[in-house]
Order: sequence, then C-alpha cells, then structure tokens
Amino acid sequence: MPDARPVLLVEPDAAGTTALAGVLGDDGWDVVRATNAAVAFQQARQLKPAALVVRGDIPGGAVGLVQKLRSCAHTALVPVVAVLADGSPDREPLTKWGVQAVVDTPATDRAIAAAVKTVAPEPVVVTQAPDAVGPQRSIRLIFEPWSPAPAINPRWSKMKA
Repeated sequence: MPDARPVLLVEPDAAGTTALAGVLGDDGWDVVRATNAAVAFQQARQLKPAALVVRGDIPGGAVGLVQKLRSCAHTALVPVVAVLADGSPDREPLTKWGVQAVVDTPATDRAIAAAVKTVAPEPVVVTQAPDAVGPQRSIRLIFEPWSPAPAINPRWSKMKA
C-alpha cells in the first residue's frame, strides 16, 4: 500500500493487540488502538478508519458500539470485523447491525488481518471523470455490497440511469 490506511483495534487489554498490530503494520496498515466502546466511537468519528476490529468482550459492549457506529453519519459505512468466542450470544445482533466479518476465537493474528483485508480492500482511485454532468448525463449511485443503506432517498429513484 502506498499510504498506510488506519485500522482501529478495540481490545480491552492494550497489550493483547501488540502482535495483531505488528501483523497489520507489516501489511501496510496504520494501527490505532482503543480499550473501550466509548473511546472507540470517538476515535472512529475523528479518524474514519478503513476498518474496525472489535473484540466481543470490550467494556461498553461490542453490540452497543456497532449500533452507535451504524447510527452516526460519519461512521455508518466503516467496515467492522468482530472477534468473538465460539457460541457468543453477540453473533446474531452484531450481524444484524451490519458487521462484515466474524472471526471465531481462538484465531490467529494472520486470520484477523486477512478478514480486515477482505472487508477493507484497496480504495478505488478515479483517474478520469466525465467532462460534464447535465441533463443528458447522469450519475448512477452504486452502494458497496456491505453498505447498510437502510433507506434510499426517494429523489434518487427519479434519476435516469
């Protein structure tokens, strides 16, 4: 990756993220850490990370964090990877709220890094744009497959494809 993109790791034990942070750093990610849901939400709003990795046992709760992320315009589309114990009761609510990947523990740091790479692929860079957008031209809005997009603005349905 030419420029390191930020990944927010939310883990109650900061020492527990050292190995994972090293693997993600080696893959070209800029790793930022948080130890609870409240701090993670504030950092996500400011940072707008390429992905967020959350452990299911964080103070403040992983489900509550994901609900807040999805309810905020600044963070609604941030891809989330949840690291959960097998059989965790949080699995269903987290997937309902739009977690893109769930990694079961015990998981290797490499498996978590692979999940991050899957949910936050390389950004698309536009090198050429149309000369003009006018009555004869329109722009089609395309949502990513993981985008929650709960409701589409009614005005968009009137646009010509």
